[in-house]
Amino acid sequence: MKKYVRYSLVYNPKKKLNKYGKALVYVSAYLPGENRQYFSTDIELSPAEWDPVRRQVNARSPYMNFKNAECAALIRQLVDIEMMLRLKGARVSVYNIKQEYRRQDDFSDFYDFTRFFFGGACEGECDKQGRVLLPAN
Repeated sequence: MKKYVRYSLVYNPKKKLNKYGKALVYVSAYLPGENRQYFSTDIELSPAEWDPVRRQVNARSPYMNFKNAECAALIRQLVDIEMMLRLKGARVSVYNIKQEYRRQDDFSDFYDFTRFFFGGACEGECDKQGRVLLPAN
């Protein structure tokens, strides 16, 4: 029987607030028999803005719907990574999911993305403004 990773939102797992009285919301990924891995949503909330029963941002927070949608989008992205690993036939573990998530996050900058895909092929073939010069036919 296949084991699937369980994802849940966790508010302030470190039990420590910053100097503004806020803490981060994390996505916790757990597979039975392995350690938990935490993925940051980069959403800071005060304790009053978090609903511990529903495990979501409550109505006291401005942009509540946007923040909840952002958390759900991160969970969907992690589930997609898990399914991709299963389709590839790779071993599915929370560590592998975290590594794949970090690898996908490396292309956050368009410059890094183009350098990765075009490599050193256009290093000497660019003009002074950095535009790639295409060979003339």
